[in-house]
Amino acid sequence: MASVRAVALPSQPRPTIVATGGAEKKLRIFDLSAASPPTSPDGALPNGSAATNGPVNGVSDKSAASYEIGPGVHGGTIKSIVWTSDPNILVTAADDKKIRWWDLRSRSLLHEFELDGVVGSCELNAAATAIPPSTASLLAEEAQPTSGVNGVNGGHDGINGTSLAGSGGRPVLSVAAGKGVYFFDGLEPNRLVKTFEMPYEVASVALHPDQQRFVTGCSGDTWVRMHDFEDGKELELSKGHHGPIWSVSFSPDGKLYATGSEDGTIKLWKFCSVPYGLWR
Repeated sequence: MASVRAVALPSQPRPTIVATGGAEKKLRIFDLSAASPPTSPDGALPNGSAATNGPVNGVSDKSAASYEIGPGVHGGTIKSIVWTSDPNILVTAADDKKIRWWDLRSRSLLHEFELDGVVGSCELNAAATAIPPSTASLLAEEAQPTSGVNGVNGGHDGINGTSLAGSGGRPVLSVAAGKGVYFFDGLEPNRLVKTFEMPYEVASVALHPDQQRFVTGCSGDTWVRMHDFEDGKELELSKGHHGPIWSVSFSPDGKLYATGSEDGTIKLWKFCSVPYGLWR
């Protein structure tokens, strides 16, 4: 059986389904409520009752508790699965250089977006305030080009230069692929907010939940870079890892961010001017 590369649960108190994907290029949804309960070696259930060969919760076997969405659509290994704030919509990122939005109700493809390189990371910042509701309605169907700064090609700005930072915003889907970083509206499938082309191969990206900053990791060096969300300008470069940085993520309060590297370490970086934990 092909290896599983991505697993995701919907953001619910007690999720009853899970999505998986991997090298076999299949997006599968498993119904956890229909799974057979575990048994002891003698066949007894945990409560001491005897196991039966009949259906459990109406499901007669494991295969009936799962189904595939979009057979044959993915052209490469599914590397990431992200459940949006809508439990009926999820996103897949595959090695065929495409991001796809899926509707579980119709079990069909909603949209797909072609990237300029192979996906490094794809994450939803559910607490992001980078798209205030007051400006969300201004998102254009076609993103407008922005200027480049310090070697960064400005890519596109979906709000025609309007500031994206502020309170009371919307979730943002952050994607790293090739030399590009992409930011999509987390509530509207396929709605590109902004993208930048970097002078290096981007392995991972994370958007700060409240400020106009994003952090990237690179596949070709060991440095962590902080960028301005408005123009892409590199603001800070941090050293400490001894291998490529494949994962970055901000804490919910935005005062820390974590980086995971091929060197086998996870490092925490302070992102505030006040004392925090052991930092002074």
